[in-house]
Parts: sequence; structure tokens; C-alpha cells
Amino acid sequence: MENEGSSPPVLRRKANKPTKPDASEVSMGKVLSLSFERAARDTMGLMFQVEECRYALQGISDLPTTLPDTAMWCLLDCAAGDIAAMSVDLQLLAGLIEFQTLGCVLKNKAPERAPTRVDGSLLMAVADDALARLSVDLEGDPHHAWAQDYRYGAMIESKRALVLSLLAEQFHVFSLQVSLESGAKSGCIQIAFPVLPDVSEAPVEAEEETAEIEAFQSEIRRAPAVTEAVLARVAVPYSRLANLAVGDVLELPIDCLNNLTLEVSGQVVLAKATLGKVNGLRAAKIRLPASQEVKGHKPYDPVAERPDTPDEEILKETEAFLPEVEAVEDVAVLQTPEEETEPVLPEEDIEDFSDLDDLDIAVPQVAAG
Repeated sequence: MENEGSSPPVLRRKANKPTKPDASEVSMGKVLSLSFERAARDTMGLMFQVEECRYALQGISDLPTTLPDTAMWCLLDCAAGDIAAMSVDLQLLAGLIEFQTLGCVLKNKAPERAPTRVDGSLLMAVADDALARLSVDLEGDPHHAWAQDYRYGAMIESKRALVLSLLAEQFHVFSLQVSLESGAKSGCIQIAFPVLPDVSEAPVEAEEETAEIEAFQSEIRRAPAVTEAVLARVAVPYSRLANLAVGDVLELPIDCLNNLTLEVSGQVVLAKATLGKVNGLRAAKIRLPASQEVKGHKPYDPVAERPDTPDEEILKETEAFLPEVEAVEDVAVLQTPEEETEPVLPEEDIEDFSDLDDLDIAVPQVAAG
């Protein structure tokens, strides 16, 4: 459909939507037209007549072709955070400025010029009053909640910047063909209100999201986790570590039996425990609730664990910095004899937990063979 004269372009819907507006949209166009007419009359005393109002539901990709190439572009703000767009024909803008500065609208065509911030300030009074009247008229109307509580925001210098500032994917676009002072000047005002999501679907989506979260948490609880009992950590230079052999002795902290840590996923501490034995098996007795031990835990840092040891002695890969290891009677010693695959700890230093009444341990049975 072709444009005729200075009339605004006919806005088209997408192919999968009807092109004829329903009664609700027609009613909305009338309310919007009356809001601008009354605002211009009451704030300026200007004869402002909307001769035609057209409506279209358009996507964000169609707005650049819908909006005129030369106009004053503005953003409209909403308390809810939504953003609408408005364009005002330059001749119509010139008529509004002339009436506010000269007291009349000149019939001759105004020279083309770029809109200024002063123009935006003069337009703001009419736009804010019209949008406020629109909100009052539509108050409590759920069908047109998307057009309420807007106000003049800011002038935008280009159409491209205007489109990039918009957030929604679809818009209710109204084109008002306006005549000032019985045709002294005329032009088009276009307003694009964002299409809001259907709030009736929100509870369903929230319930589905909650169900997904609960299902995910349930799967996490059933996931297997390997817990490791760590007796102690010792900083050893790589040069010595590479040459370790069966029978070599590593010096452990003297209190390691009472500071056993239960860890998962690479040094994430669950709790601290005391090493002991039950029915001939190694056992760990947790001393405190895990929440009291884990709080403030950081990954293991050998330097932080041994603050009295200079960094050079830990990082230097040479035996010259290592003291000779001698037999120490009061130090727990970890040995790896050839005939055993597990560390051997002194039995007399390990606490016996057999007297614990509430301890239930399934001892594996080894079949004779």
C-alpha cells in the first residue's frame, strides 16, 4: 500500500498475524489521540487535531524502516524499567516551537534543521502531560498496561541509536497524523510501546524452574563422593622426591595423629578427626561438626603451614638444604616396607575406639582361599 502526500506510512504486521486491529486497539488509538489533543490545548492553548491514527504490531527489526529518516527521536521512560520510542515530524515540531515562542503557527514551510536539546525541553511539557493523561485514562485496564506510566526521557541524535536503545523484541506502534491550527502545519507523531510478557504464564514458568532446581539438587545428593583421610602433608623438594626409595623415612608432624583431615575434591576439608582403630581396622573419629571446621578453610599452602621455614628451603631443589634425618623416638614415622603396600603406624600411639557404643562398622569378610 503506497503513501499519499504527507500521510504516515501504513504499518504492517508480520505475515502470521492479522492486519486488521481489533476493537481494543482501535479504542487505545482514540484514547491516545485525545490525550495529545487535550494536553496541547490545556498546556499551550494550541489547536491540536489528530486526523488519523494507525496501529501496527511490529518487531524490533522492522522499526528502522517504519520510523522516518528525518525526525526528532525520543526515548520514553517507565518506572518499571521498560523503554518506548517516539518520533516527531520536523515540520510538526517546528509548529510546536513557533507557537510557544511566537504565539502562532506560521503557514509557510519551516527550514530543515537538526533538532536541539532546547526543542526537546519545549516538547517535554506536551509529551509528559499527554502520557500522564493516558495513564489516568487506562488505569486499571489490564489490556493496555503496556502503555501506562511513561514519561519523556531523552532526545536521541539518530534513528539507529534509538533502535539500539530499545530492549523489547516487539512493539505496539501508533502513528498519529496531526494538524496544527487548522492545517497551518502538519506532520506525524509515532509512538512505539514495548510488548510486555504475558504475566499469566509467569507462575507456570516459576513452578517449572523450581521443579528443575529440585531435580538437579536431588541428582547432586545421589552423586558419589570419595572422602580421603589425610594424615599430614610434608613439603619435599623435587630432587629428593624423585629419588625416594623403599625404606626411606619422612618426618611427620608430631601431632599428626590428632589432626587428621577428611577431604573431598582436592583438599576441600569436611572435618578434622583423630586417627584410631576399631576391630583391627584403621578408623577416624570426627572431633567436631564439619561446619565448625570448614569455616574459613583455604586450599593447602605449604608455606603457610610451615611459616618458620624459609621459602628458599622449600623451593630449592637440592639436598644441601635438607637436614639429615635421624631416628626420633617421639615422632610418628611412615614406612613402606617391601612386604607391605600400606603405611605402618606404631600401634601403641593409635587410640582404640572399640569402646564406642554407638559405632556401627561393617567389617569386610575375607574368604579363605
